[in-house]
Amino acid sequence: MLYDVLQEKRDLILKVAADHGIKNVRIFGSVASH
Repeated sequence: MLYDVLQEKRDLILKVAADHGIKNVRIFGSVASH
């Protein structure tokens, strides 16, 4: 379930993270391994 939400919100989350100067969003590292 969390994985599905992340897939849907990934672009938005990454954009917001980038806007805040966050270059390494760690949670996607664990998602990418699935």
